[in-house]
Amino acid sequence: MKRCRTTRIVNLAGFLFLAAALCTMGGCAASGGNGAPQATLAAMSLCNRTEAGCSQGAAFSLASIRDLAVDAQWSHLPEGTHTETVELLEPGGGSYQVQNVSFAIDGTAEGAAQATVVFPVAGSWITERAITGNWNVRISLDGQNILIEPVEFQP
Repeated sequence: MKRCRTTRIVNLAGFLFLAAALCTMGGCAASGGNGAPQATLAAMSLCNRTEAGCSQGAAFSLASIRDLAVDAQWSHLPEGTHTETVELLEPGGGSYQVQNVSFAIDGTAEGAAQATVVFPVAGSWITERAITGNWNVRISLDGQNILIEPVEFQP
């Protein structure tokens, strides 16, 4: 089985080298983007969303956090309907809460999208049981894990 994986990697590397050589000879960069599609990119920011606004950070006090807002910025998405899954993972790695957001990319959006989900913290089991420590937020797109960011809940 390992031999098959090695062969696929070598074949993929050879294909990529060939594609890069053909693109260089054929002038893909100058042809207005007729080359391979760009890889999907994502950026995530976390903030404590309150009535007064949203203060960004990666560590929040349970005494002052109201809601954990997770903002995802997407670029270079292919056309079609996509589903973003955002998971709040407990310090032990288990899934505390999961939220899904669906959105569509059409030909005019240039593959860009933004999605924000909010996890209530104040009054939840997190504050009621004082579950502090290092948590994680994981974002998936169409079933594939894309990003994971740490978030710390402090007493």
